[in-house]
Order: sequence, then C-alpha cells, then structure tokens
Amino acid sequence: MSSDRGSQFTSTLWNEIAHQLGVNLHHTTAYHPQSNGLVERFHRTLKAAPKARLQGPSWTDKLPWVLLGFRTVPKDGIGSSAAELVYGTPLTVPGQFIDPASKCQAMSASNDPFSSTVKKLSPLPISHHSISPSAAISQSIRDAQFVFIRQDGHHGPLQRPYEGPYRVKASGEKTFRIMVGSQEEIISADRLKPAHVDLTGPVSVAQPPRRGRPPLQLPEPTTLDLQTRSTCLGRTIRLPPRFQ
Repeated sequence: MSSDRGSQFTSTLWNEIAHQLGVNLHHTTAYHPQSNGLVERFHRTLKAAPKARLQGPSWTDKLPWVLLGFRTVPKDGIGSSAAELVYGTPLTVPGQFIDPASKCQAMSASNDPFSSTVKKLSPLPISHHSISPSAAISQSIRDAQFVFIRQDGHHGPLQRPYEGPYRVKASGEKTFRIMVGSQEEIISADRLKPAHVDLTGPVSVAQPPRRGRPPLQLPEPTTLDLQTRSTCLGRTIRLPPRFQ
C-alpha cells in the first residue's frame, strides 16, 4: 500500500494493523509525485467520471452507477476488481443480463473486406527512451558526504533555492537518508545537490529553518503614569491630586 508520510500513516497503530493483515506499507517522499504515480492516475480517473456524469440537481441518483463502475473494473496490477476482492466473485453489471447470442451478428458483404483488412493491422512498436535509475543519478551525488536540499515549496524571490549542507547517512538507488537537524529524513535524489566542503576540518552543518508562524512575543508591561493623561487630540491633562 502506497501512502505519504503523514502522521496517520506512520503511527504505531497503523503499522500494527497493516502487519496483522499482511499489508506491505510503502511511504513516498515529499515533493516527488512520480513515486506515487499509480494513486495519482486513479485520482485523475476518479475526478473525471463524476465531472462527466454528476451534473444537475439529481447527481446523487447517478452516484451509485459511477461507484459501481469503479468497483467492477479489474485493476491492472492485481487482475481483479475491488468487488471481487471483497465478495470473492465479480459482480454482474446490467450489461451482462442480456445474452450475447441474441444480438444480431449479420453483416453485409461490403463490410467483410474492410473487417479483414482491419484485423491485419498491428500497432507500431513503442520505443522507450527512459534510462535506468542507476544512470539517472550522477556519481558525484552517490559519493557526496554532504548535500544541499532543494526547496520545491513556495519561497520569496530573494530566498535561496537550496538549504544545507546536511550530512548523508545512507544512499540508495533513488532515495537518500539525510540528517536534517536531529531527525533523519528520506529525500529523493532529484532534490539533492552535492556540497563540496572542506573535509580536513570540522564541517558546519546547517540547521533546518523554523516552520510555521513565529512565536508570539507579548509586550512587556509598562507602568502607567497616573498623574498625566493625553486626549485623542494630543493634549496633556494633569489630574488634581485628589483624583490621582
């Protein structure tokens, strides 16, 4: 099961339930949607069907048919539909109630040559221009002990696009384990840049920037001068001693 690294998916309870059910959890890295492509493609299909069908005031009546289509379509990775995994047998959709033998199979003689020609056609072979994951990562990144991390989020025009340097704890085929402050984070190699630092002496490791709002600073209490007061126009009023 693929998911992000949210607290609800990394908690001890969720991992224990997945272990009892025999589910292998896979956590994706931040700012790297390619690692979660299967889920993203399903989200695109899930949004396209309601946009095409769920229109008008009676969209709630069409919602069960849209959900039925998702539950009866076989998945490419497992070869079964969601309903078949739950009930153990595929569902019978309304289109299967009609006997295929009752359909008209008669074809005119003019269509026979066209059908035979179409059957002889074959798709062109697809050329894959992708390269292996090992060749996509430069050797300088694999050998680097310290790296900079690219910040893909929103930042100001004068803000640095990279933060660091941070120490590399372990490197993999596509992801690296980086010590960011006191925490170990798994970051995709596409966001890393080797840091050429002087290793003969101690290396000053950067600290992660503070996220969120700055801490609220309360103003220091000031002693009020009860002898003088000022109006909204800026006039100073001196109170008599009996009113002080």
